[in-house]
Order: sequence, then structure tokens, then C-alpha cells
Amino acid sequence: MTAVILLRHGLAEGIAPEAALLPEGEAQARAVAEHLAPWAEAGLAVVSSPLRRARETAGHLVARWGLAEPVTLPALVPEAGEGEARQALSALALAGPLVVVSHRPLLPRLAQRLAGVLAPFPTAGGLVLELDDWAPQGASLTYWLDSTGLQS
Repeated sequence: MTAVILLRHGLAEGIAPEAALLPEGEAQARAVAEHLAPWAEAGLAVVSSPLRRARETAGHLVARWGLAEPVTLPALVPEAGEGEARQALSALALAGPLVVVSHRPLLPRLAQRLAGVLAPFPTAGGLVLELDDWAPQGASLTYWLDSTGLQS
């Protein structure tokens, strides 16, 4: 099993592709990054939607822990299908923990398909899953995550 963290971007100035994070969204991203220590120390990889607000959120995670630059996946845009996203993520063939920075409505659909979990995904919030594989029901919920920390 490997840990997969599904994370929504921080609060942004809108939903246009180049909408930037607001100062509050940047603070949210920095705060949530602090709670990723166990995975960062285990070689956390970061993948992101190509939309600016997700890329900026991923950038804060990478900067905090000195991680490799995020991989950008077009299959992580809001309107993408969860099957397309699962296929793109699976193709990365990563062995260690992974954080996926993306958007609603994709993230709730992905969480429901992978782990049977209905989750609201507030800004800079998400889920930590234990993943067996990217198939439907191939994961289980471990923690809820937001800028205040992890909850079981």
C-alpha cells in the first residue's frame, strides 16, 4: 500500500485557468504543507493540475519540504473524468507517497470511486488514502486533511 493525498488547491481569486491564489490561499497551502512531514520524509512526490491555483499550491508544498518539482497532469483539471485521472496517475508508476493537487468536482468523484468516500474538499483540504491500486475501490480512507491538521 502507498499513501495518496488528494488535496484541493488553496483559496483563489476565481476559477479562470490563470486565477492565482489569494494571500489567504497561500497561507492555507503553507499551513497544510506543515502536516505532510511523515510523507515528505518518505519521499513524497507531488502532481498537480496545470491550472495556476493548483500549481501554486503544489509549489508551496514542494518549497516547504525541498521536494522534486511537481509533475503537471492535464488529466487533473476540474472537468476531467475520474477514469482519465486514475489512468494518468497510474501511468506515473510511483512507488512512494503521492500528493495530488487538483479541483472540485474532480476530487470528490475520484475519492468516491477510489475509496467510496463522499468528501466536500474545502480549499486546501482533502483526504489521505491508503492505495492498493488505482482501480475502483482500490483505496481506503486513512485521514481527513485541512490546514488545521489531520483528523481520523
